[in-house]
Parts: sequence; structure tokens; C-alpha cells
Amino acid sequence: MKSANIAASSFEAAPVGVAGRGAEPIKVLHVAETLIGGPASYINAVLTDQIGHFGREGVRVIGPSDHLRYIAEPNVCVGFERSGRDFASAHRLKRCIEDVIAAFDPEIVHLHSFFAGFVARAMVHRKSLACRSVIYCPHGWAFSRRVSLASRWMSRGVEWALQGRADAIHCISQHEYLCGARAGIRGDRMFCLPNRIPDAPAEPFRAPSSIFSPAASLRVAFVGRLDQQKGFDVLVQAARITRAGVEFAVAGAPAVDGFGKGEPIPANMRLLGWLAPAETQALVREADVVVVPSRWEGFSLAALEAMRAGKALVASRVDALPELVDHQITGLLTPPCDARALAEALGSLSRERAREMGRAARRKFELFFSFEMYANALRWRYGALCFARAGQAEHKRLRRAG
Repeated sequence: MKSANIAASSFEAAPVGVAGRGAEPIKVLHVAETLIGGPASYINAVLTDQIGHFGREGVRVIGPSDHLRYIAEPNVCVGFERSGRDFASAHRLKRCIEDVIAAFDPEIVHLHSFFAGFVARAMVHRKSLACRSVIYCPHGWAFSRRVSLASRWMSRGVEWALQGRADAIHCISQHEYLCGARAGIRGDRMFCLPNRIPDAPAEPFRAPSSIFSPAASLRVAFVGRLDQQKGFDVLVQAARITRAGVEFAVAGAPAVDGFGKGEPIPANMRLLGWLAPAETQALVREADVVVVPSRWEGFSLAALEAMRAGKALVASRVDALPELVDHQITGLLTPPCDARALAEALGSLSRERAREMGRAARRKFELFFSFEMYANALRWRYGALCFARAGQAEHKRLRRAG
């Protein structure tokens, strides 16, 4: 491990995001149990910034071997074999974390989502994490999911019991912070830093003209996992009953439970599968509206990407989504799991009204969602944790010496 002086220098430099002269940059290990969808988008965004400041030798990412193709910097990735959310996969992830920590020697271990957080905090040998600062980001509390009561109480108990195994818990929205507080997570362990994404190039992309027909009166895009959480089945039902002329293009695939994948697809909907980032941006820019019919949502990078592209949003009035969507200004909010209300909201929009809302959404993105500020704040947090841990080590040394 690096000396206390190096950690202090990193902290002093962290607010402006540059390692101090003569100081070694912080080394960061990101750990994710799945990378499909939002986790890959988030990690790709912070990787670019952190590689720029810490170098490729200062950042590593652990993820499932078959998901690493979603990471833009494959040279910093280490894979483990994931067969599902089972004990065998958890054990392989545990071994991978311990091996990478031993070889890479990071100061910061940044855990993403519940399963990675559980494995690292409950299963990884304590000696492996003893000299590291651990940040845990739930990316939406597991106990906030609309699942069985028993499952929610179990995940809530796990989070409460393991909160002391992280130096800091990163909440990605005000909603997530308040949910954590209500669940008994200590306020001095949590900090709220809402997600951000880098701005996109100004030049327009063009999706293939075959995605939406020229006769479409409203072009609707959905981007994300075709799972229960994201409400894909609700979208399919809404597409069947929406007014004539509304067309839907879906970029995504099942990842966790494939909820609704057996539903017959209506004639006004096209499934495009997973798209590359540039292709996804092209689809969003070709659409008039982006729809986010989630059952629960800790934040929603898909909504933020729509705002960045200047698109109106039609989203569920649930969890953190009202923090992003201003009803009747940047989009429309509908009750969750209500296909008829979703269809009526989409049917009420003209293309002109959607463009007005999209301009307001873009302005909100510019005013409130600076990625540079976010990246600086996250690096500052890393440096602060290193500085605090160095101080604790110095205090223990003095006590032993005294």
C-alpha cells in the first residue's frame, strides 16, 4: 500500500481532479456482478475520466466474462465465469476479487449493485479489504424492488447488517438516500451524488429509415433490459391499444428475468436487440419520445440519455423518475404498471408538443447534469476516503508507539 503522505497528496488534489505533483494517482477497482444495461453505461462513463487521471495502470474492472464486451476499455477488465445468481458464481466472483486485489493493490474498491456488494462485503476474506477503502453503490436498493415481501425484508436485513463493511455508501438519487435512511442505514455512511453522463457530440445521428415508417405520427423509443423492472410487458400492452400512427422501436434484450418476453409483439413495435452506443444514440435522436415504464428505478440512465438528446420522456411516476421528469414540462408521468394510462399519455402527444418538451429536457440536462462536476466529486470522495484511512493508520501507529 502507498504511504499516508501519498494518500494525503491525492486528497488535496482530488477536488480539482488531478494527482498532486510527486504523488501517485489513486488505484481504483470497480466490481460488478452484471454489466448489461445501466452498469456498463455508468462504468464506461467514469472509466474514461478515471483513466485520464489515474492512467490505465490505475483502474481495473471485474465483471462477468461474457459481459466484458460492453466495456469500452477491455484492457482494464478482468472476467469471472457467471452461470447465474447462484452460489457457484458468487464463489467465483469472491475468488476473482481476492486475486485482483492481491495483484493490483487498489486503494479504492468500488462495488456496484446488490450482488457485488454482498459478495465483497460478506464473502471476501477480511484481510483482502483491511487496507482498502470500500465504496458501495446499490444503484437502486434491492429492498425497493416490487417483489415479494419476504425478498424485500431479506435484502433489507442484509443491507442493514453489512453497512459497516463499507466506508461509504453512494446513493444515486435523493429517493435512494431517503429509502436507505428509512431502512436504518446510517446517515454518516451514505452520501448522495446523483448519476451523470457525459454530453454527446452535437452532430445528429441518423437511424436507418426502416426503423420508423414515414407515416408514423409519433415515434417512440425504449432502451433497456426487457425485464420485469423495466416494465417491458406494460409497454407491449400499451402499444396494442395506443392510437393509430404511434410506432415503437425497442433496443434491448432480456437480462435478468426476461419478464414479458413471451408476449406476442404488436405490429406497431419493432425489436432491435442490443445496439452499440452510437446506434442507441441514433435511435433516440430519431425518436420523438423516449418511454421509461419501469416498476422501480433507483435513477435511470436511459432517461438521462433521452434528456441529453433533447427528447420528451414518458415515464412511470415511481421512485427517482420524478426527480428527472417534470410533468407537462419535460415529459409526462404515468402510474406504474398502468398500460392504459401509458397509452393515453402517448396518444395525447403531438410531434410538435414532444419537441417542445424535448427542448425543455435538454435545457434541464445542461443546467443540472454536468458530468465534469460529477467526476470531480467522485474523485474527491476517493481521495477523502484514502486520506481518512491514512489518518486512522497513523493514529493506530502512534497508539502502539505510545
